[in-house]
Amino acid sequence: MKQYIFLIILCINLNVMAQSTPKVVLNDSTQLKLSSLIVDVNIIGNFATISYDMKFYNELDRTLEGELSFPLGEGQSVSNFAMDVNGTLRDAVIVEKELARVAFENTVRQNIDPGLLEKTEGNNYKARVYPILPKKNKQIVITYEQELQTVNDFMKFELPLHMSDKLDEFTINFNVNGNNSAPIFLKNPYDEISFNEINDGFEAKINKKNHKPIKEIVLKIPANTLNDQVLSFNDYFYAYKTLKPNTRLKSKPKSIAVVWDASYSLKNRNISEEIKLLDGYFEYLQNVEVEFISFSNSILEHKKLTIKNGNWHQLKQLINDIVYDGGTNLNVLSHLEIVANETLLFSDGLDNLGEPLSYNKKPVYTINSMVSANHEKLNKLATVSGGAYINLLRSNHKEALK
Repeated sequence: MKQYIFLIILCINLNVMAQSTPKVVLNDSTQLKLSSLIVDVNIIGNFATISYDMKFYNELDRTLEGELSFPLGEGQSVSNFAMDVNGTLRDAVIVEKELARVAFENTVRQNIDPGLLEKTEGNNYKARVYPILPKKNKQIVITYEQELQTVNDFMKFELPLHMSDKLDEFTINFNVNGNNSAPIFLKNPYDEISFNEINDGFEAKINKKNHKPIKEIVLKIPANTLNDQVLSFNDYFYAYKTLKPNTRLKSKPKSIAVVWDASYSLKNRNISEEIKLLDGYFEYLQNVEVEFISFSNSILEHKKLTIKNGNWHQLKQLINDIVYDGGTNLNVLSHLEIVANETLLFSDGLDNLGEPLSYNKKPVYTINSMVSANHEKLNKLATVSGGAYINLLRSNHKEALK
């Protein structure tokens, strides 16, 4: 058996994956069966650590090679990666990009198979998985972290469970600490799971055999005890303070630009939620001039329409007729003279062609409904313009409309 070295390479590629669940894809594009999944969720204050302990089964009589794809959402980042070698789980080490390249080349020259976890654009992670022995399980563990947002004195935590396989073993362990009140299930497909009070918090567990998880679990966690908090460990400290910003109703724009990304990476977008958001906005605006632009690597459609009494049927038809193809070049928009009071940019921000978008000084609202997206770019583009980034995976269309 060859030796292994495990690295986490912190670099960016342009390979885009749109899966919402972890998968191992083989060289022939088929997927390896996920036979066991143990999810450990630990929430302390407003910080969550989630661990996926996965076993993929090779039902064939030959050794296989595959690639793990593990997409993460906004504000989530991998903190640990491990893979089994000869029955022993081996943890990865994090190294800088240039050092990782040198280590990788030296490792390959020594006839050693390196295990590499690599971050690609859109907050996707991928790893080469080899060897996957015949009639054996391959264990892979990925841990990621995220900061939970506080809205109206509550934090929300979402655990997507849209699996394609029936699992031999399925387990979820929730541990919530630092709160005086029990979490509430906003979405819970399992009647038998509930939170019990423990020493410093609350716990909930579920274990099922031969089960196919297909619905997400969403927690609502009271944050009224987390207004001010300082944690320290050795030479590090973490300070947290809840702010209550003032809100005001903005003036209704007389004209808006709806800019629609029609590139291939958006073919699996949640268009129904985006349509509902526009439904609500035009119902609110009632009468407004609209400049509609669809684009991918070039401008595909550029029309001006007038919305009266909230009726936007013609624009909705233009959107529904879009064929998604080509790459994304946000820079093609910088050549347009958009004079609208504000712009609604529907995109995943995965700009794989051209230079980053430079825009006029009017507010830009960036709107995204994909897990695989450049959340940082979309947030920055909106913020510097005086607009806002709307992630429809975190907020439904009614919350986004506000």
